[in-house]
Amino acid sequence: MVSFKEYLLEYKTKQNAMISGIAGIKDGINGKSFDRAHLRKHTNTIAKGYKSRHNIPNGVISGASLSKLLSDYKLIFEPGVKHLGNSKSTIEMYIDSEGVKYARVRKAPNE
Repeated sequence: MVSFKEYLLEYKTKQNAMISGIAGIKDGINGKSFDRAHLRKHTNTIAKGYKSRHNIPNGVISGASLSKLLSDYKLIFEPGVKHLGNSKSTIEMYIDSEGVKYARVRKAPNE
């Protein structure tokens, strides 16, 4: 007759453990089973998403809305492309022929 310890050592491989129903065996040094991450109290296998602190408009802006957006993100108006904070949104600043300051804000697809 096979002892329980020998039985577990024989079926410790992931494929055999899934078939035999003993998938709850803990793996690795820290004792966490990644097969049962949904049962953990504090999961650390899910990436956190970014949520912007300020409201980011989409499209072409100028005047007061442009100055408010630049002051929220502590940016100085310079023609060119910059990122807004840690988000993937970009702001493209330019000056037209009449000397008016404009900016085009492009949001990231997931914001």
